[in-house]
Amino acid sequence: MELQEINCVLLDKDGVLINGNTVLPGAREFVEQARSNSMPTTILSNTSRLTGPALARVIREKIGVSDLKDEEVVTAVDVTMQYLREHPSRECPEDVRLHVVGEEGFIEAMQDAGFTVVNDQWKQGNWQVLPTDVVNGLDTHSTYEKLAPPWNAVRLGARLISVNSDRSYRSASGAELPAAGAQLAYLATAKEDGRPDIVLGKPHVAIAEVALKRMQMTPESARIAVIGDNIREDMGLATQLHDAGWKAEGWMMLTGVTTKDQCNRFPISRVFMDLRETMNALFSQR
Repeated sequence: MELQEINCVLLDKDGVLINGNTVLPGAREFVEQARSNSMPTTILSNTSRLTGPALARVIREKIGVSDLKDEEVVTAVDVTMQYLREHPSRECPEDVRLHVVGEEGFIEAMQDAGFTVVNDQWKQGNWQVLPTDVVNGLDTHSTYEKLAPPWNAVRLGARLISVNSDRSYRSASGAELPAAGAQLAYLATAKEDGRPDIVLGKPHVAIAEVALKRMQMTPESARIAVIGDNIREDMGLATQLHDAGWKAEGWMMLTGVTTKDQCNRFPISRVFMDLRETMNALFSQR
């Protein structure tokens, strides 16, 4: 696609807008330019810790864009909750019982959203009340003992849903550590086919389609730039959108986890040093 054809943006957060506690070059200016140029833009995040409104508050404070709306941020948690509501594992929603793999914020968010969480029903190596679904999110304090209950629930027939399939994440010290995808690989061994029932975050199209619907885009009207720093998640999302009938390009930022050398090994539409360079290319002729 020509740059002038782009009419909406799906924008990654980590490694594009913010890296750890550091606001990256062009972050605030890009969001402001997108608004002043009437470019529909939604920030997508694979986080399993925060809902969209909670993450929007963080971004507003971090990058100083006070008018960023809650609905302009979509996280994998939002899409997971939507999926559970639209595709309950039981005819009566009140019969749905979740074991949530994740940290306290994620577990509390699921409870606050009205879901019944039965993590406390695993006692002495057995389920007193069997979960209908296991929902997997990142737990940075995961242990064998903590994964044994959901593994057994899946073995006994619970549906296995994962917020994302991220293989790794970078700690504050820069170390690369196993993420929710590593936990998912472990839990999936409890299934006969070794596969989860569904994964909802990037690179899967479900998270993007929620954002595109909010922006009132259709496969016929949308010309999408997927901007991110991760080959598998962000560029993979662009590819999966294209395969699903959307017109989408992947734009790589070199401010995160991917190097320029790595970009040369994959079919990436455009590569930019940072959001300032992206902003100049996207908005200079509008």
